[in-house]
Amino acid sequence: VQTGFGRTGSMFSCEQIDVKPDILIFAKGIANGLPLAGFASSKALGDQCIVGTQGGTYAGNAVACASATEVIRIFRDEKILDNVVEQGQYLWGKVEDMCLRNPSFPIQEVRGRGLMIGVQFRDIWTEGCGAVAAASSNTESAVPAGFAAEVVS
Repeated sequence: VQTGFGRTGSMFSCEQIDVKPDILIFAKGIANGLPLAGFASSKALGDQCIVGTQGGTYAGNAVACASATEVIRIFRDEKILDNVVEQGQYLWGKVEDMCLRNPSFPIQEVRGRGLMIGVQFRDIWTEGCGAVAAASSNTESAVPAGFAAEVVS
């Protein structure tokens, strides 16, 4: 669900790797944020499902279905996926450039695809990132010592 509908530069992230899912679940982006979700599977697997048992809070409604139709048309006509790839490369390059120009920049690694990019931060507490240390001394809800964000590529 998180990597679907163009976020990674293809409609579904699994299209970029050697994986064929048994079931593909999609939501959120399909209707531009309106409540709609669905799943797709092979006919053989679908035939094993009992009709009417695949309901949920994001079951189709006329407005959300109309939105999904328009989202798919816009993706096609306005070449959204090409733009996601282009903008993702631009963003990735800018983040990497910041890291190269400033050795004390707290990013250790950049991972992801398209515009779904994550960063792994260095241990900024021991490496002396003054801004984060100052912020943490001013509030109890600040980032705890040893914090590191992990993003699976």
